[in-house]
Amino acid sequence: MKIKTDYVTNSSSASFIMVIMSTDKNLDSFQTNLNRYLERYLETYRYAEKLPTLRFYNPRKVEEKRKGMFEITESISMFNTYDDIPHYMRELIIDSKVRPKRLLELFGFKSISFKIIDTG
Repeated sequence: MKIKTDYVTNSSSASFIMVIMSTDKNLDSFQTNLNRYLERYLETYRYAEKLPTLRFYNPRKVEEKRKGMFEITESISMFNTYDDIPHYMRELIIDSKVRPKRLLELFGFKSISFKIIDTG
């Protein structure tokens, strides 16, 4: 019989990549609108009292890929279920399907795409 003596896992790490097409012309403008969305998100879910900052959100993980196209990347060390996806990303996906006009009018978000990449 063999016994495994090193690290064993059945979970893997993952990156969550969200691409937002926006009316914003530059990264600073997009970041302002994204922060406005996140503030409203915190208020809506009453996280502001319990959670002063978002668990996963890191403004340095936002990049401008080309004019009007911005990418947000979040990572997690153990991706097991849907619940591991950052909640604000899940809400943005739902909002983009249910209330796309609201996202455009309030924050300048034209469309949103999302993918998960297994990193490991």
